[in-house]
Amino acid sequence: MVPDEIAQPSGKSKLFCPPSEAKFRCVNTLRAMLCQGSLSSVLSHPMLLCCGLSGLSSRHKSRKTSRLDGQRFGVNVLGSWRVGGCFGRMAKEEKPMIREVSEDVLWSPADDKALASFLKATLQHALLEALLYLERADASDRSVCLEQLAAWGERVQMTEECAQPHAQAEVLRRVLVEEMDLQGDTESYHQPQNSYISRVILRRRGLPISLGVVWMEVGQRAGFRVEGVGMPGHFLVRVGGEKGVFVDAFHGGEILSREECKERFRSLSHGRAFWEERFLDVTPTRNILERILRNLSYAYLKQQEVIPFYRIHRFLWSLTSHEPTALMACMQIAERFGYIDQALEDAELLSQRYPNTKEAQLATYHLTSLYHQKHSMN
Repeated sequence: MVPDEIAQPSGKSKLFCPPSEAKFRCVNTLRAMLCQGSLSSVLSHPMLLCCGLSGLSSRHKSRKTSRLDGQRFGVNVLGSWRVGGCFGRMAKEEKPMIREVSEDVLWSPADDKALASFLKATLQHALLEALLYLERADASDRSVCLEQLAAWGERVQMTEECAQPHAQAEVLRRVLVEEMDLQGDTESYHQPQNSYISRVILRRRGLPISLGVVWMEVGQRAGFRVEGVGMPGHFLVRVGGEKGVFVDAFHGGEILSREECKERFRSLSHGRAFWEERFLDVTPTRNILERILRNLSYAYLKQQEVIPFYRIHRFLWSLTSHEPTALMACMQIAERFGYIDQALEDAELLSQRYPNTKEAQLATYHLTSLYHQKHSMN
């Protein structure tokens, strides 16, 4: 539980400048929550989120270069990764996770274009397309991913004919896990690359939800009905429709009964959460994308990477625009790290889109300060 004095601003204290003692508590509380994996609590408290981010990454303010290899707060160039042909692999050179991002720009015209395409794909329930737009995959990566999925789907079709859900799940497991080595990444679980679908396909490692998307896409190409099941704490897939079987793509394609799913949930929640049958309902495309975005938000928060963290929250807000939380976080991030023009844009949008809310009041309060900062720089 987050203490109220940390979660909410009080009195005349500035939203981004809490008293040093309170700020110290924010940082320590955030660290503890991150260690415990309490993502939902962190993301639901913008005050805690931005104070903690500031405290955790304060060293960035004193120098332009950092562990991010010269990029101010930007993209961490991850280690080398591998790309597969139809059934083999070949080395590929290192690439930044998000391409063509200026170190001085939080949000670019290219991001606007990617977001528009992302939303269009979401409305069309084109999950794979939306994920490729999210990461702004270039033509080469897009082509390789589509070819890889098509090849895997064809490989599944080449096996013996199977009409029963259990048999379909087994053949998918045999091809994807045994032959293609598609596995959960237990060594670097929270790395952003485990949520970007092109990296998951090419590295053949990922999170439960991203691996689940691969199973869904390959199953579709093989003519099987494979759907995502957003069980809290661990994403699953269902093969074979309403009377089908559940599969844990992260743990080697293990086939689970409904009762075994319940036991896995109880184990993950340490018996502190109540089971609901709806946890095994099929998850809509929009909810899958929102869950992936929250995973990315958590990953970038842990890595203290401000530009991709901001970008993910703008995408998240596009899916959750009925509430101001994600946009509020964007405004806070922009102001905290000196992107005044972007902070002004976000604050004005907040006050216009969410009138008569506490977030709009805070945004209006900060508009005066932001305008003053902007004019003092000119």
